[in-house]
Amino acid sequence: MTKLIEFSAITEAAERLNGKVIRTATIPGPKLTEKLQRPVFLKLENTQLGGSFKARGVLNKFLSLAGDVKDKRFVAVSGGNFGIAIAEAAKIFGADVTIIMPKSAPATAVYRVGELGSSVIVESDVHAAFERAKTLADQGYVVIDDCNDSLIAEGHGTLALEFIADCPELTDVLVAVGGGGMLAGVATALKAIKPEIRIWGVETSGASSMHQ
Repeated sequence: MTKLIEFSAITEAAERLNGKVIRTATIPGPKLTEKLQRPVFLKLENTQLGGSFKARGVLNKFLSLAGDVKDKRFVAVSGGNFGIAIAEAAKIFGADVTIIMPKSAPATAVYRVGELGSSVIVESDVHAAFERAKTLADQGYVVIDDCNDSLIAEGHGTLALEFIADCPELTDVLVAVGGGGMLAGVATALKAIKPEIRIWGVETSGASSMHQ
């Protein structure tokens, strides 16, 4: 049965993450405000640990696993930021993690994952990366999937609690969509706090996987 994300789980994640992630700043966006002729605010998750919001979900996942972390081997597929977040968490918790990355992943991201101490496997493309992950899963590795894990989405949702606290006047929130985990967490949190708010999922041109 699919486990739906609950608002209470996001608030619990916020308590769990308190002091372990950065409470990123919310700033005005004057250029966008000028262009759209309405106030625009930006949530600076690029200043989060590891350089993206991914740290929130990954740390929430590892903190929830508690003492089980060192007893398991983990594998994940990443094009960059997710792998870095997992490698950062693995270093903190002493976890055995293998990150599988496609050849198209930025060389800086591949280097950073390895520098943090996680094993890195580079495959020809994303499909090959997922096939390798499946092979390792068959060998007993635990797969960490940021597109299909409620703990990760709930961790991502904590950024919305900060955003609405900083800007209670928000009427519309645009959320970047890759696999949809951040969108799910953010939408759940914001709609619970302010039901009339509108949430917009936006995708990078040429990478519209959710739309497809």
